[in-house]
Amino acid sequence: MKNILIIITSLSIASVGLSATKRQERIFATQDADQNGSIPPAEFIAAKSEVAKANAEQKNQEFKAQQTAKRLAKQFAKSDTDGDGKLSAEEFYQSFAKKK
Repeated sequence: MKNILIIITSLSIASVGLSATKRQERIFATQDADQNGSIPPAEFIAAKSEVAKANAEQKNQEFKAQQTAKRLAKQFAKSDTDGDGKLSAEEFYQSFAKKK
């Protein structure tokens, strides 16, 4: 099922002219915890917080969960361009392009 979702997501991205890397596709599939094709704020913040916590531990730094969650909520809102409360694959991949 996960492979089918990735293929469908890839096809929908190609249809709107966006180019997602295999790495971005894997990240999307990982963050889409319930595999429904979109990422709500809770899934986004949970996945990104895990990464931030691991990075802080690796650097021997304190992980500030509340500050991280607030920052990620803002990042999510900025990426949710249609304002529907979830990130589609298209919005998710566009967020990578904005960082460049």
